[in-house]
Amino acid sequence: MGYEAAAQQQILRLFVLFESHVDDSKLHSSSAAIIADRAKWSQAKGQFTKVRQRLLKVEQKGLDRRASYHLSFLEESLKTVFNETGSNAPFDSISPFFVVPLALQLASEIGLPLSDVQDACDYS
Repeated sequence: MGYEAAAQQQILRLFVLFESHVDDSKLHSSSAAIIADRAKWSQAKGQFTKVRQRLLKVEQKGLDRRASYHLSFLEESLKTVFNETGSNAPFDSISPFFVVPLALQLASEIGLPLSDVQDACDYS
């Protein structure tokens, strides 16, 4: 199991952790479906565009931290797996480093213990 497989599993555990706490469950589950299937990782760029459009609408309406953290978490997760496709037009290489901090912000915003994020990111 390489880095990308371990990262994929950790990100998916975070998706499961948040799935009952997010407002846009359809976007959440469709993003998770892409991340769950390595053969679909090339679709992450298109999904990222959908998430980004939704995030821009949320930001235009005003401060909704819960939605903003959730959508930002989706964006970075999608960017992380897309970059593993070997595309000639990858996202910035630091995307994986934002997944956990955004997960922590989202967990805090929705009232989940931060230890749940830590447990989801455990290698065991």
